[in-house]
Amino acid sequence: MPVKPIKVKRDVNDRAGIIGGSSAGAALGVSTYKTPYDVYLDYMGKTPPISPEQQDIFDMGHALEDFIARRAEKKYGIKVRRDNFAYLNPRCEKIVCHPDRIVGFRIDGKTVGIEIKSSSAYDNKRWGREDTDEIPYDYLIQCYLYMANNVCDEVWLIRFSNNRLSRYIIKKNEPMENQIVDSLIDWINKVDNGWVPPIEDYDTAVEMFSDDPEGEMEADKMLEDLIEEWRAVSAQKKEISDKEDKLKAMIVSSMGNKSVVRSSTGDKLCQYKKITTTKLDTKRLKEDQPELYSAYQVESSYMRLM
Repeated sequence: MPVKPIKVKRDVNDRAGIIGGSSAGAALGVSTYKTPYDVYLDYMGKTPPISPEQQDIFDMGHALEDFIARRAEKKYGIKVRRDNFAYLNPRCEKIVCHPDRIVGFRIDGKTVGIEIKSSSAYDNKRWGREDTDEIPYDYLIQCYLYMANNVCDEVWLIRFSNNRLSRYIIKKNEPMENQIVDSLIDWINKVDNGWVPPIEDYDTAVEMFSDDPEGEMEADKMLEDLIEEWRAVSAQKKEISDKEDKLKAMIVSSMGNKSVVRSSTGDKLCQYKKITTTKLDTKRLKEDQPELYSAYQVESSYMRLM
């Protein structure tokens, strides 16, 4: 007998005190868009304001969602319905998901949930064959949560990219669903007991600790290891940069006075051309018009880790 889902009315944008399906992968550290610390801010009700650029992206995604759903109906011979409920996990009601759509009839005896994604063609490397579950890990976790929260028995992820639809099918997998829910419950319990995920975004860390620092501290083993790893990465970065410069020099030398290099099949491999920009000659302005230069000087400061 199917397990009756726990459904509630909840604002899809209210993430305080819950882990949503779209944030679950990020909480577990497998998202390319959010970090565990970002999810922590959402969970604590401290989500930073969304920039106009981000809002435009969200609005465009929502506008495309209905179009993609209609096209999927035509391509796959289904009828879908919008579901305005939030579904709670039976083991932990702080784990919540909002399905994009649900197929209006059972397929092979199964209730099928629909997850809709629009993505760039540049993201193709993260996607596998159609009609498989070869999708990015954060989306896979989101689909498994649909089933763990008893929304459906199977999920079709419909991807719209490069003006075409593709379908991925994620089948029920109770051991995987339980493992994901176990990990999320552990995350929630730790946060509820005062744990804060590490900040992994440098700009976020600088924003939080931008007051004038002072004093000294003694490094523990973890901090020493982090600094040593940073030094090693910095050395590798310089080595790669030097190698890049060497390769570019050899390519330009090989091209001579030619502008474009093409493969034997005609594909453009690289281009070498003049780029013209305009900038203010501040040195000359300071020498010729010192008063004007001083009048328009603006002091700025920034934090730098050395």
